[in-house]
Amino acid sequence: MVSHTTFVADERGCPIFTLPPQSQASQNLQDDPAASFFVHSPDGMSQAGSAVTLLGAVEPLEAEAEAETLDALAARSGCSASELATRQLLRLVPQRVHLADAIYGAEAWVPAGEYCEAEPSVLVGDVPHLLSKLNGKHAKDVARFASVVSGVDEGEASTSEVVSLDQLGFDLRVRGAAAEGAGSVVRIGLKVPPQTAEEATSAFTKLFQEAYAKQQGWA
Repeated sequence: MVSHTTFVADERGCPIFTLPPQSQASQNLQDDPAASFFVHSPDGMSQAGSAVTLLGAVEPLEAEAEAETLDALAARSGCSASELATRQLLRLVPQRVHLADAIYGAEAWVPAGEYCEAEPSVLVGDVPHLLSKLNGKHAKDVARFASVVSGVDEGEASTSEVVSLDQLGFDLRVRGAAAEGAGSVVRIGLKVPPQTAEEATSAFTKLFQEAYAKQQGWA
């Protein structure tokens, strides 16, 4: 049986969610806690198709949920935090983890321990806004940078875009006459890992300035 639900992740990446107590899914979990949890990037985004599947056991949260968890879940579910506080919150503890990366067309099984110990990017909350800004307001700068990096004519590279970003670097999809289909993806490292959205913006401003200087033959 498939059920759709909103969730938040705890510090180990375990999804925390709630289900209607009288639903068939809730009753099934009472009989057998084994379950899979599938999360994918929304359609229309550059990472669309990327997904993670967690296989494990669902357990009830015995301790009272922190206010921050309830507030985050309320914001996503449309239910008030006070209403959620009256429900049984559930958590899936992964035993197996499968990752699918649509950007590079790769997928792999990842040890659950490595998944739970991994730390999220410090920019994770700012990435949607940064990508929108880079591929919108700074689209011409991105095209120029893609042209300098790949050697593709700037006009042909006009639809190139930054498709992913973290504090260690970013993934740039370069489109041009020589690129087939969706284009080729290049990983660009950042010399100084940004810790905030402002620092990330400054890092890109510097890269764009360097690309312009190189294009003009000044560097």
